[in-house]
Formats: sequence, structure tokens, C-alpha cells
Amino acid sequence: MRQNTLRRGKVVNGVITPGFIEFIDYPTCPVTLVELTHSTGADTDWSVDRVNNDGAYADGNLIVMSVRANKAKATRAF
Repeated sequence: MRQNTLRRGKVVNGVITPGFIEFIDYPTCPVTLVELTHSTGADTDWSVDRVNNDGAYADGNLIVMSVRANKAKATRAF
């Protein structure tokens, strides 16, 4: 995630660690309500998204949702 954000020129807050990502990971997508999968290549896989797309990758601006929901959200904000 850090490499992708650096390539995009976005800021990653220092509190965003693998442990933090595990903490915000949920068993179901809050948007589609489907059970989240991990590393299967399906659109039900989990994805970390910024709630405010103009904001940094920081505590309070990140949510875990399915790839399907993340693609549907695209550049829109909640």
C-alpha cells in the first residue's frame, strides 16, 4: 500500500501499520454486506479505501470494503 500511495504522491500517516490495517479489517463489507475474502482475486476481496479521496491515508480516513464496492465508489466520497 505504501508504494502505491507514494507513486500517487499521497501522504501515509505513520500510524498506518500492518497492525492498524488488521484492526480495521472486518468480516463483511460495510457497503455490500457480503463476506470479505482475502487474496482470491474475486470482487469480494477486501480493499483499503480512503473515505475522503482528497485526504491522506490516515487514521479516521480509511475503511475496508470489498473490491466491488471500492470500484463502484471510484473517485466519489461517502
